[in-house]
Amino acid sequence: DDDSDSYCEVLLYGGFIPRNHAARLNKECPDIDSKRVFFEEMSERGYLPKQGKGMYDALFAEEDESSNNTYKLRGTREHQLLIESLMNGNDLYSPVEEEGEEDVADDAEQHEEEESPLKRLYQAQLLKDHAMGYRI
Repeated sequence: DDDSDSYCEVLLYGGFIPRNHAARLNKECPDIDSKRVFFEEMSERGYLPKQGKGMYDALFAEEDESSNNTYKLRGTREHQLLIESLMNGNDLYSPVEEEGEEDVADDAEQHEEEESPLKRLYQAQLLKDHAMGYRI
């Protein structure tokens, strides 16, 4: 019995969401309704879990009663600092303490709800990370 003609089919899935979809999150979704539609589309395309599945709720940051950031993807402060350090060149592992550093940290906390370009970039990165995690 010659098995040289037999084969095993292997399906290989890449977990990366197309870059244009991550860009769309920032460029085309300024409000909650457009974000809801966007995430529904990503779920229908199979990049993210569908609404109603347990993994879907794990995508988004927990809200408090005063928060308006519905559809803000869940991430950690450490991950955000890593992504920001890659973008702005700050040394993440041996920071230099400078005068006013505490003021900067306080200012960052006060304006956490504001959408800075780095925060939008981080949300796009989280979208790619969550899509990769979902596929794996």
